[in-house]
Order: sequence, then structure tokens, then C-alpha cells
Amino acid sequence: MGYMLERQWEAYTRLQDGFSRIVFEDGEEITVKNDGKTGIDFVEEYLDEMKKNYPSHLVAADQLLQMRLGRSYKTIRNLRSRYLSELALVSLNCCFGREDDIPDHEGPEDFNTEHTHCPMRYNCPFNGFNPAFKDKKEVCCNPVYECGLTPTQAAVANMLVNTSLTYEEIADEMGCSYSNIDNMRKRIFAKLGVATRPELMLTLKGKRLV
Repeated sequence: MGYMLERQWEAYTRLQDGFSRIVFEDGEEITVKNDGKTGIDFVEEYLDEMKKNYPSHLVAADQLLQMRLGRSYKTIRNLRSRYLSELALVSLNCCFGREDDIPDHEGPEDFNTEHTHCPMRYNCPFNGFNPAFKDKKEVCCNPVYECGLTPTQAAVANMLVNTSLTYEEIADEMGCSYSNIDNMRKRIFAKLGVATRPELMLTLKGKRLV
């Protein structure tokens, strides 16, 4: 883990201009450009970290990059650093960039993705906010947090975090017994390293699970 991704930071991205400004909590700033050089250390650390919990998002970001670059994509894809810079800028632009008081990155593997103001959103096939794509994992914005849960576990975790339903009510929603939900709760807690529902809510706060 590099020093940059252990810290809090906020991203300010202008994809059309080919750069992003990363501002850390202590005021330090770095610039990421699509030249494959400027900010490349940050780019590599950022993409490595995103791959852990948002792999489907990066697949979508690559597909969007192909659409944006057109014929030049093939050439750039063979230029490793240049390609990584372009990919990171697409990802940063789609997930972050809104000015608010919530850091885009709070610590190792802890991102707060945002509803950024994207002019492409309503025509984008990778729009994770579009209800028509509610079951689509390969989206650029509003990405699914892939933390090792099965689809059923993710659905239960989503109800545990984002509703006030009791375990009995969740069992009714899922069409199974209370004991099944209780066993699933234990597996979810074990996978995410938490011991209580409030801890789970804190760990998954703001994360899209389904």
C-alpha cells in the first residue's frame, strides 16, 4: 500500500481537458494527466485499489474509454502508462469530482463514490443511476461495491444497512426462514470483519451493494 492511498483525498476531474487534480487532507496536491507520466504513481495505486472492490466498474470504464478514443484506443492500449492514465481519468471522472465535504477516499479501500454532474449521463450505456440498468454490474458511475458477498448475501446486507427491517421481516422479504437469515448474517459479518449491525452499517455506508 503506497502512502497516497492511505490518506484522505478529494478528486477534481476535467476529463475533457485530460487531467484530474487530487487534493489531500493536509493540503498537498498532485495532478494526474493523460500523458502517462504526470501522476502515474497515484494512477497505479488508485487502479490497484479499485480492482479489489470495483472490478466490474473498471471493465465498464475500459469500454467507455474505447468509445471515447475510437480508433486511437488500440494504439493507446499498447502504451501501458498512457492507457492506465486514461483509464484512471475515466474512473475518477465518473465516480468522483463533486465538490462536497465528504472525502472521495477516506483510507485503504474506502471510497465514497458520488453522483457527479456528467453531461453524458442520460445517454451513457454505463450509467449506474439509470433504473433500466439496475441489475447491470458493468457501470461507470454508481458502481457496485464487490466485497466478496454472494448476490443473496449482498441483497440481505443491503436490507440490513439501508432499511430498518428486523431479521424476521428480512426473512419474509427474502422468502426464507429466520434461521436462514441469521446464518447468512453470521457469514456476512465474518466476511466483512464486523460483529454487529451498526458496525456493518458503518462499514457499508454509502456503498451500492445491489
